Amino acid sequence: MSEKVVYYTDRANAIVSWQVRGNMTVEDAIQASTSIKEEVERFPEKEVSLLVDNRYMVQNGRPIVFSADVTKVWNELQIYLIPKVSKVAVLCSSMMMKMQMDRVAKESGLISSLKSFYNNDLDVSAKEAYAFLGTTHNKLIDEKFPVS
Repeated sequence: MSEKVVYYTDRANAIVSWQVRGNMTVEDAIQASTSIKEEVERFPEKEVSLLVDNRYMVQNGRPIVFSADVTKVWNELQIYLIPKVSKVAVLCSSMMMKMQMDRVAKESGLISSLKSFYNNDLDVSAKEAYAFLGTTHNKLIDEKFPVS
């Protein structure tokens, strides 16, 4: 697994989560996509939710977004996930990323299940995502990752 992507599955709440730490290459995205598919397949269809944490996609202290090639990999993953997931919450590092995530979800058709969250206060966006998913916590998200 890529060090840029950290995974956690909350089996009790049927939530697969991952956190992107920094800028991703196409290879990172392909590797992450494979890992995510494998984990989602462990659940019956439409009984799993996803929690994606992109808040730490920061380079030189500034929020970044996915490159076009990485976005293509995420789009393909989202198309694959449509029949398999009930809800997808995406925590974003900037308003620009939130707009990118919403656009990709519209293009893939996942928009009816996906909601993106952005707030300057990371705890606020996490709480909003938890409410959307019907949970109060997540081990991976609650663990603060230092931003460089």
